[in-house]
Amino acid sequence: MYAGVPQTSATIALVLSILSVFCGGCFLSIPGIIMANNALKITKTYPGHPDEGTAKAALVIAWIITGLSIVGIIFYAVLIGALAASGEL
Repeated sequence: MYAGVPQTSATIALVLSILSVFCGGCFLSIPGIIMANNALKITKTYPGHPDEGTAKAALVIAWIITGLSIVGIIFYAVLIGALAASGEL
């Protein structure tokens, strides 16, 4: 890493965010969001920090997966509610 800039957990946040696409959903993307936010706090205090792009990418991916997971949970809740109301459940 470059001299004079602190290390961040941006790479770990990116790995968690990418893994949440394939398995884990919110269970991996939410820690990815937290870690990416912490990494972004550090990179904002050091302009030109090499981890800035990685932290931003991790944050975007994690938020997309969190949103899709929430939509999926709502869809299944509505589906189960509709099946229960129709008497098929």
